[in-house]
Amino acid sequence: MDSNIATVIVLSVALLAALAGILAYRHYKPISKRLHDIPADKRDKSGSNWSDDILAMYKSTRDRLTDGKAGNFELAVNPFKTHLVVDFETANLTRSWDSVASVGLALVIDGKTIETTHTLARPRVSMDAGASQVNGLTDKILSDELDVEYVLGVLCMMLKMGLPIVSYNNFDLEILSSFSAHSEYGELHSVPLHIDAMLLATEVYTPGRKWLKLEEACDIAGVTLTNAHNAEADAIATAQLMSKLFTVIENDDADRIKVEPSMKHQPFL
Repeated sequence: MDSNIATVIVLSVALLAALAGILAYRHYKPISKRLHDIPADKRDKSGSNWSDDILAMYKSTRDRLTDGKAGNFELAVNPFKTHLVVDFETANLTRSWDSVASVGLALVIDGKTIETTHTLARPRVSMDAGASQVNGLTDKILSDELDVEYVLGVLCMMLKMGLPIVSYNNFDLEILSSFSAHSEYGELHSVPLHIDAMLLATEVYTPGRKWLKLEEACDIAGVTLTNAHNAEADAIATAQLMSKLFTVIENDDADRIKVEPSMKHQPFL
């Protein structure tokens, strides 16, 4: 074979390999490096920049718990005192990731709510009339918001740190599980623990009942919930409720309160 032809072939193969590598990197680039890919005029219009808020929360968590170093916090935290509260408002009751219309977060470290944030999202399904009546969201309101897959992909960057997740009811966990099964960004196998604050509150405040509404639990615990079914307001109230619940459990000298496995379990495994 002519040496010039061989050289051209080698260079061509090298170029194709490099191009394939670039495309693969682009496809698998971590979500943290894609946060600012969204055009500025398409970002969240609900009063905050979702990607910037999540990056700030990520860095705050990292700095407070690991002195600036990446790590898994499974063995380093008490899940009742250090966790991330997640609350979703949705377009319907299907418990599917594509119905998410709003996300609220409250970061709790050592029993104190450090940061909160929220965003609206454009679901892949139309808002149900009943859901709109409850949360006040409509297709028109959400039409220019960030696509739900992007919103949840950014959220998963935070969840992959390994902080325990708290939600009021199992509803929110099932949505995350649905996204985990759908998206490459939703692989949350490292999330160590989920606590269902509703089951815990029911056991502590009204043993014998099957469940309590968040409004009822907050009223019993003396927690102010000013705007129910607003995702951020619900997340903040749940964080405050968890603090109250932990105090009661700590002072339960007779061990009357039983924290059952169903109240805290490992998701995504």
